Amino acid sequence: MPNYLARLVLLGTLCTAPAFAGAFIAPRVSAVPGGVVTFRIPGPPDRVPTVVFNGRQVLVVRQQDAWLAVVGIGLSVEPGEYHVDVQDPGGGEQKLPFTVKPKTYSVQQLKVAPGQVNLSPENEERVKVEGAKVRAALDGFAR
Repeated sequence: MPNYLARLVLLGTLCTAPAFAGAFIAPRVSAVPGGVVTFRIPGPPDRVPTVVFNGRQVLVVRQQDAWLAVVGIGLSVEPGEYHVDVQDPGGGEQKLPFTVKPKTYSVQQLKVAPGQVNLSPENEERVKVEGAKVRAALDGFAR
């Protein structure tokens, strides 16, 4: 459950970023599963482009004289060639390519008593309800 809370806090932070675009600090680029890529997109401040990766709209913020698209790469994304679709409000479209490189993460395994892992029926129901709310928040990103 702490993972959901961390995602919710991150979502709240990212969703408020456009209001504070001058203070937005882009994440470090790492084109690997679980990483982030960014794209600098020229354009006037009053024409926010729409950027989509794998069918989902991504965060776009104003940075100085251009837009910055911040693309999160899921852990399940296989290494290979990908692109983002960029649509300018004026009707222009383009595909910006990038390469996801392989990455091996360290694995740590913990052994705990089953009573500390298995939830009670009441807590299982609570997790189910709260999980649906978190998924709705994470899936509902819109500018």
